[in-house]
Amino acid sequence: MAFLILYNNDTMKKFVFITLLLFQSVKGAKILFDYTKEEDAGNADWVIDDDWPYPIPAHPLSPTDWNGAISSWGYQLKTQYNDTVHTLHGYPITYGQSTNPFDLSNYDVFIVVEPQDTFTPQEKDAILEFVYNGGGLFVVADHYASDRNNNGWDSPRIWNKFGTEEYFGFHFQVLGESYNNVSATSYTLNNSSDLHDILHGPEGDVVSLAFHSGDVMRTNTAYNSNVRVVVYYPSTSYGMCVISKYGNGKVAAIGDSSPCDDGTARPGNSNIYNGWGEATDSILFLNLTRWLITPLKINENRRLVFYNKRQKVEKEVLFDLLGRRIPKGVLLKRGIYIQKGRKKFILKLQ
Repeated sequence: MAFLILYNNDTMKKFVFITLLLFQSVKGAKILFDYTKEEDAGNADWVIDDDWPYPIPAHPLSPTDWNGAISSWGYQLKTQYNDTVHTLHGYPITYGQSTNPFDLSNYDVFIVVEPQDTFTPQEKDAILEFVYNGGGLFVVADHYASDRNNNGWDSPRIWNKFGTEEYFGFHFQVLGESYNNVSATSYTLNNSSDLHDILHGPEGDVVSLAFHSGDVMRTNTAYNSNVRVVVYYPSTSYGMCVISKYGNGKVAAIGDSSPCDDGTARPGNSNIYNGWGEATDSILFLNLTRWLITPLKINENRRLVFYNKRQKVEKEVLFDLLGRRIPKGVLLKRGIYIQKGRKKFILKLQ
């Protein structure tokens, strides 16, 4: 921790700002996308790039520089937040194994989109320990009977077998249960104040979420009292998007892969959607990814700026120190804000 002393030349009043030096050195988060569970089986292509573990080129100029149906997700994390994005392939899912360069302990968030194979007991334990110790897990499923590799398992049943209800408090609807295959655009949000950072996060405001044959989740607070619905399936208490906490970590879940599909799957794949560009799907996915990071990692492409109360901010993109976007207009209080668009952190008196 360091003290930075600034003076206002007009009044000669001394302002003492206590700021953390970590803001000067923290880069983006480290995000690991899973590709150990046949995420490209059948009519799917849930990878950020066909090159793994490191997408090529290292510095893409557009989402199509990377070849995968979720390349836009990875691209925006890389270019907007300076996140490190890797793909887990050819290595096991582990936690605490120093011999594995892609061990979960080296990452902030683990993203698994529509797995087609079940998790081994060792993999399950690794993921749970990762989350419990402060990691973020992003769970994406699809509709019941979306068994793309014909092994008898689909992603809702795989996640249920993993224990999402017992550990995190949410259950995917399966055979004999309602709404296990739905298509709808929901505008029914849970506007509780504790979800503000998700619904009004750094990417902006979430208004809607679109499903094309997806699954919904029922919540069970008896297993985990932290579970919350973020986006409801219309006119029900079921969640299209839910979040939870487990130990020191966080979990986000969405019951359809279509919203993260950017429509650029491999040639020959049919029934794909540019869900990333539909509704406010991309905003929700990116806000959730930022929320999962514990503690909050702030992109180096920011600077710290002091603003006075009632100062107008029309062109600047500002966030508070918790990473929440500040609405354009007149600031309601003075203080230190994070301004987007610079290569370094500079604390500057406006």
